[in-house]
Amino acid sequence: MVKGKMMTTGIAVDRNVGGGASMVYVTGRIGIEEANELQRRFDEFFKAGRPWVIMSMSDVDFICSAGMGTLLSAVGEARKGGGELIFTDISAKVRTIFEFLDIWDYITTARDKEGALEMVATGRRMQAHRAAPAMTPSFVADDVKAKLEHGIRVSKAGKLRDALSYFNAVIKADKNNVTALTWKSNVLERLGQFSEARRLYKRVCEIGRGDPRLLSYARGRLEKLNRKLRFAADRDRAFEQLKVTTRGLAKAPRALPNLFVPERTADERNAPFLLCCRTWDDGAPFADEQPGRALARGGGYFLWIGGRGVVLNPGKNFTARFAEAGRRLADVDAVMVTDVAWDQDADLEPLLEAVGRYNKAAFGPVKKVEVFVNAGVNKKNYSWLSAAKDAVSKVTVLYPGHGYRIGEAALDVKAGDVAEGRADDALGLVFTAGTASFAYVADAACADVDVLAAQYRTARGHVLLAHVGPVYAEGDAAAKWSAGCLGVDALARLLLEIKPSVSLLTKMSNVADPVALSAAIAKATDVRCFPLDVGLAVNLGTTEIITGEGVAPIEKVNVHLGADGRLRYEATG
Repeated sequence: MVKGKMMTTGIAVDRNVGGGASMVYVTGRIGIEEANELQRRFDEFFKAGRPWVIMSMSDVDFICSAGMGTLLSAVGEARKGGGELIFTDISAKVRTIFEFLDIWDYITTARDKEGALEMVATGRRMQAHRAAPAMTPSFVADDVKAKLEHGIRVSKAGKLRDALSYFNAVIKADKNNVTALTWKSNVLERLGQFSEARRLYKRVCEIGRGDPRLLSYARGRLEKLNRKLRFAADRDRAFEQLKVTTRGLAKAPRALPNLFVPERTADERNAPFLLCCRTWDDGAPFADEQPGRALARGGGYFLWIGGRGVVLNPGKNFTARFAEAGRRLADVDAVMVTDVAWDQDADLEPLLEAVGRYNKAAFGPVKKVEVFVNAGVNKKNYSWLSAAKDAVSKVTVLYPGHGYRIGEAALDVKAGDVAEGRADDALGLVFTAGTASFAYVADAACADVDVLAAQYRTARGHVLLAHVGPVYAEGDAAAKWSAGCLGVDALARLLLEIKPSVSLLTKMSNVADPVALSAAIAKATDVRCFPLDVGLAVNLGTTEIITGEGVAPIEKVNVHLGADGRLRYEATG
């Protein structure tokens, strides 16, 4: 025994070092056994009404997680009693541990025992001073490596928030860890945080070392995000305007009275049909290279099948176009979003908000809809979808290869195979209800047409709706769209494989004449092809076209492009 001290394994205690403070000396490791002993000592001090404790850490070279928990818990207990746990003589290894755990703003430190006693005498607390660690102990390096590997695993498993916490921990320990920075950028991009992802990709490029594959990936993603962010401000302003417009419609329903009338315009006796609420060139990625074209970039479709009304991919302007077509919120039983692209879901929130306002204003019986979304859209909109209980009855996540039902209609979900995306980023659909059948292909410009065609062979004889995508590419875009992957070529090969009864074409990029393009594809594939535009409806059972002049077989409808860029449909006999 040393005078005034009781020795234990690695821990010595001096119960009175002046001013009513106690002193704890720790040597070696703070493992589980030492953590338990420290907890017992701290409990003795605090129960005896001695909340001021000085802890010397000069000879500590390891602290386990249980030890850190004991220390931080003691800090809180000391402060509750009006005192403080003051750390002194902090070794380089302990400093590294505190830096790694980022607790400097929480604890109180002093340079030595005399400095700590001065703080006890005056009752003054001093914030810890940050300093770069003198070295990185091997156990910290091993922990960093383990966190990085675990973060990569959970990122690949789709647990993005969990992965982010691991990558953040690694970056705190090594701010220039290129692997962690690149993977964190990837996770942020998948979460839709493009500005922060762009900043980290730029940092990786500036560091300029590490795995050449990661550097190449970071440069490529940075270039793409630079292009994307140039249009972000305009897109956000347009989206806010759209929400304001929709709210205005709900407050003043007489502006578009049909939208808020409680009676349906369709019922179980109506023939199944598809209503187009987007222009044939909406969402074209080459729009900015064609200043003479006024593209609205959005819209969507309304499907009446199996006695249920389904809104499919409500992009920008869908709500207004839907109302202009004489349809009503009462017609909508479900809303479906299959693609994470903003031009496919820009009107999802405004549409559901209009339903909620319809209910609050009591225009008719309470109306709630079921929402079907792919996993990416669900992650992006999870918080507000969960809160939209005044408009949404249920949220169902769509997974490729799975089957669902909407009323009497069976729904099969197909994996996408789009360029620059995962298979679940842009899903395809096949609806079947009695004699009515309908298939939807998100993007025809795919990397492997054979894989896509194999999924849609069950759609033989169906009415098929396809987004054509780019037909030709020039300049930098030519390298992006390699030979054989352009929309027109891929679509023709797809139609030859599955042979639908008719193919409805829309979302055509850089196409000067959609009518001529449709005719060319029809001639090459021997499949009837028809370009879609706003307001056009197609009977899914008979493939008849429903125009303002009435109903006509598709082969007896003449299509031409008007001077305003809109398609015109006229029955020939």
